Amino acid sequence: MKNSNMHDIQRLIPNNINLLQDIKNLSSKILRGIEREALRVNYYGDLSNLPHPHTLGSSLTNKNVTTDYSEALLELITGTNNSVDSLIKELTSIHNFVYSSLNNEMLWHNSIPELSSKKDSEIPIAWFGKNNIGMYKHVYRKGLAKRYGRKMQCISGLHYNFSLNNEILENLNCKDKNQKNFNSQCYFNLMRNFIRYSWLIVYLFGSTPAISVDLIKNNINIDDLAKIDSKTVYLPYATSLRVSKLGYYSKVQSKLDISYNNLEEFLTGLYEAIMKPWPGYQNIGTNYGEDWIQLNTNILQIENEYYSMIRPKCSINNNDRLINGLKQNGVQYVEVRCLDIDLESSIGISIETCRFLDSFLLFCAIEDSPIFIKNEYKEHYENFSNVAYRGREPSLLIKKKGSTVPLKQFSTELITKIGDVASLLDKETNKNLHYDSVLNQLKKVNDQDLTPSAKIIRDLRDKKISLAEYSLGISKYHSSVLKEKTDSNHDKYKENAIKSHEDFSSLEGKSEINFEEYVKSLQNDLSKHFNDNNRN
Repeated sequence: MKNSNMHDIQRLIPNNINLLQDIKNLSSKILRGIEREALRVNYYGDLSNLPHPHTLGSSLTNKNVTTDYSEALLELITGTNNSVDSLIKELTSIHNFVYSSLNNEMLWHNSIPELSSKKDSEIPIAWFGKNNIGMYKHVYRKGLAKRYGRKMQCISGLHYNFSLNNEILENLNCKDKNQKNFNSQCYFNLMRNFIRYSWLIVYLFGSTPAISVDLIKNNINIDDLAKIDSKTVYLPYATSLRVSKLGYYSKVQSKLDISYNNLEEFLTGLYEAIMKPWPGYQNIGTNYGEDWIQLNTNILQIENEYYSMIRPKCSINNNDRLINGLKQNGVQYVEVRCLDIDLESSIGISIETCRFLDSFLLFCAIEDSPIFIKNEYKEHYENFSNVAYRGREPSLLIKKKGSTVPLKQFSTELITKIGDVASLLDKETNKNLHYDSVLNQLKKVNDQDLTPSAKIIRDLRDKKISLAEYSLGISKYHSSVLKEKTDSNHDKYKENAIKSHEDFSSLEGKSEINFEEYVKSLQNDLSKHFNDNNRN
């Protein structure tokens, strides 16, 4: 790194950084997008029991505003942007449009929901209409309710989508002449390194050190957790309980061993999980009388059910399967899934965090990324879990190539490397925006009290309030900030919403096969497509 404050840190420049030296306007050749989840609540903080607002468009066909698990759980989706500035501007515009359409409601500004006044069965599952595509999405969510509970599905996060243009990809040493396989291998190299180092993201940006008692699963002893009050428990050094076993977690999926060594191995593992029955889900069945309650009884109903910190993705339509798309087109971008909602940003993420993520992910792409050997996953997932539970513990040791090192030492080594990548992103800009974003993260490494998780625990203790009260106050503040802003893109989003209702009406009016045949056809097509491709 080039800052004088870093003079005493060993230079550990990424092995392949020279591959990027000659690329002009490097930052503009990265595409990034955001998907932000947020519950609709009233001004008392109670979960909305109203349907998805009509003015936001159809949740099935509006590409910018849809629903996630619950009818009350919005998902705000940007397009792809070749600059962080335009990304933040677009996400802000979508938030402004949403707030202009909410009547006496606001967005809950925390990854951890407040649902103590609701029974699990009272949380409304998202509805997408009677057409087969919409019913497929609805029944999938009913299956999630049976498998994990509705409250767990309301835990929210923010996904960061990231891709590199061909000029960058062609400069990376991915060793495959076939363009589709070449691109995919570059992204799998990135994802393996992300898995190796994602604990750093959880330490720096984790914002869920506390959790509501009503979300704790029956098999977890609350007495093992510290208490803020009767409604809020926490772990003293936790960073992100959302991504721990206390939060968004599947015990069944923890037994999966899906490979990130290459696309073929990944898809084979994912396909097997989608096709393999699980006894507990078989006991539930797929129907209760004539009512569908899950799509199938397999480990995963569909690809989206696979919970992981990062996933390979490609563009697909509503009716397509991700496996088929990845088989045919290869990986087109990656989806980072371990980010909590930033409580200090009205849109859930700051521009500085985005700049750091770009630097971090580009570092993951260019750093040497050996394939995972047997049981190596366990070391990385153990690091991830330990940092989620106790990342701010002063003496915490984490694993590095079979040995253990202090988290502070390992973090400093990584941030030094990431800083050199950030400097390349700043080249030709006459500014140090990416580099400064990395340097600011180093401050959190040197002083854990500067991390978001430490600030939250300190606020809860000092103010002597529950997590729900704390989150309600923050939600009201950000609601007022967003409502005060006017946005020139409002008419564009309004037109998109109107168009989405027209598109939805055309789907609802179609003559279709019955739903049971539709479900069978999708599963059969997946099996045929996958096996035919393997034979070829």
